[in-house]
Amino acid sequence: LCGTFGKFAFMSGQWNKPFSTGLGGMLLVNDMKLADKVERLLEEKAVTSGSLHNLLLHCQILLFEALVSPRTAGKITTLYRFLNKVGLVIGSSSEAELLGEMPDNYLRTMAFCQARKGLRELARIEKNIEHRRKLTEFYHQRLPDVGFARLAEELVVDQPLLRYPVRVANKHEVVETASKRGFEIGTWFESPLHPGGTRLERFGYKPGMCPEAEKACREVINLPTHLKVDEKTAERTLVF
Repeated sequence: LCGTFGKFAFMSGQWNKPFSTGLGGMLLVNDMKLADKVERLLEEKAVTSGSLHNLLLHCQILLFEALVSPRTAGKITTLYRFLNKVGLVIGSSSEAELLGEMPDNYLRTMAFCQARKGLRELARIEKNIEHRRKLTEFYHQRLPDVGFARLAEELVVDQPLLRYPVRVANKHEVVETASKRGFEIGTWFESPLHPGGTRLERFGYKPGMCPEAEKACREVINLPTHLKVDEKTAERTLVF
């Protein structure tokens, strides 16, 4: 896998990843000398996820699994971002992170509910991969029929894409209409430094530094391939 052959590999387990633990992620350390240092750092600095944190995350995981579907994804995402902003749920990114500041208690161990969810995800990983591979091929074959350009053949052959990217001229309108009508359309990426709302100047980025990335952010939407999407749902999404 890309990223696993260096000294470090960071793997996200955020809600919409193929392998999800709800939030957070994992660190793979391939250098044993560095692994010892990382272990000491965790022992000395990491905050242990206590009962309350575990309960909050567990509730969010249950609600996500029960409520989020292709029909509700747009509205639930908007609600989730609002609740995170007012501090009622644990979000993917804190306000401090978007400002380029180190949040309090940033280094935190995985909660028990996250580990349990991760094990469930591992148990069905092959099913997940095969499902995404089939939907990737479905989108690839159908997109020209509905008037959209598709990816180069070599990029999708036998590949289980996380999401299938498509360029459109009216991204904002497409996403807004899809949400109102109950179709799941992704917006990755909204900014050259994801997510949208990041204070770009805090990270040394100036508009125009990456014109192609900025153009992609304005034009690219993406189509879901996760297990809650079947071919019938994918077809409705393509023609809505």
